[in-house]
Amino acid sequence: MSCQGRTEVSDMELPRIPMEQLQDLIPAQWRAPSAYYAVQDYHDLPTVLVPLGAIEPPLRDPGIRQFDLPRLRSLASGIVKGERILPIEIGAPARDVAYQYRVRNGFHRFYLCKALGFTIIPTVLIDE
Repeated sequence: MSCQGRTEVSDMELPRIPMEQLQDLIPAQWRAPSAYYAVQDYHDLPTVLVPLGAIEPPLRDPGIRQFDLPRLRSLASGIVKGERILPIEIGAPARDVAYQYRVRNGFHRFYLCKALGFTIIPTVLIDE
C-alpha cells in the first residue's frame, strides 16, 4: 500500500535475526552501550553516523538465504565484545521516498543493529 509515495513494508515482511541462535554469545543482561557499535576505519572514506530510521530496510532477492549464520555470529560476538566493525555502505537515494538511503553492503550489520537496540549505524556513502 502506498501513502504519498511511501511503500509500506510491514514488519512481518522484514527479515528477523535468529536471536535464539546467538544466545550463547550475548549475555542475558547485555544492552547496547551506546547508540552505535565501535567502528573500524573504512579505507579513505569518512564514516558518517546515520539514524537507522533514515535507511531503507534491505530485502534479499527471492531464493537468497536471509542470514549466513557464521557471519551473523561473528558480527554479534564482535559487537558484544566492543571490537571495531566496518561501517555499512549506503547509497542515495533510497528506492522508497520515506528513506534517505539504501544499503549497498551491510545486510547483516543493519538487521543485527536493529535487533541489539542500536539507534544509529556507522556508514560510508558510496557514490552510484
